[in-house]
Amino acid sequence: IIRYMDEYTLHDETHLYRVLSLMEKIIPDKTLNNLQALELSLLILSAFFHDLGMSPKEREIKIYKGLIDNEQELSAEEKLLLEDFNIYCETKIDLKQRIDNAYSKGNFGVAKMLENYRLTEYIRINHATKIKEIIQEIENNEKWSNGLKYNNFRFGRYLAKICESHNENILEINNSLIKTSIPVSPNEYLNSVFISIVLR
Repeated sequence: IIRYMDEYTLHDETHLYRVLSLMEKIIPDKTLNNLQALELSLLILSAFFHDLGMSPKEREIKIYKGLIDNEQELSAEEKLLLEDFNIYCETKIDLKQRIDNAYSKGNFGVAKMLENYRLTEYIRINHATKIKEIIQEIENNEKWSNGLKYNNFRFGRYLAKICESHNENILEINNSLIKTSIPVSPNEYLNSVFISIVLR
């Protein structure tokens, strides 16, 4: 993360363990002792996974910076990524004008700094939605051929939605993956609403 976003909070293992520690502090002991194994696992995993989207692949950064712009070199998915980023850049009219103005005056250092700021803001704003792709990659990997499973319950999509929800308006979350009683096994339920709130 600090490679592209050095002005942001350090999202290293210290940050991740701090999130986990804060989770423990805000959950009353009685509640903590009554959580199911999968709920405890998802609390831990969400603490460690929720900001993975803040560290994009190097190829994505090169695409955003225009270092890979040959249409033939980009996959259909990468073309959509670039289109989305370009739309974002066009909507930031004041910032675009400041960048264009800096270039026109020969202030290339200022222009590059503003471009980097725009890119880091784009990554920050969209980082929560990237977790779905990351978890999908994990589940598609041969080493994880059975997917992320607890007994026979596949929980990858629930983990992805919990992580994604930390960057959404809590009042607007209306999703079948964020519910208070998702059946996991005959006598076990998952409360993904609780986990999502604790992660926030």
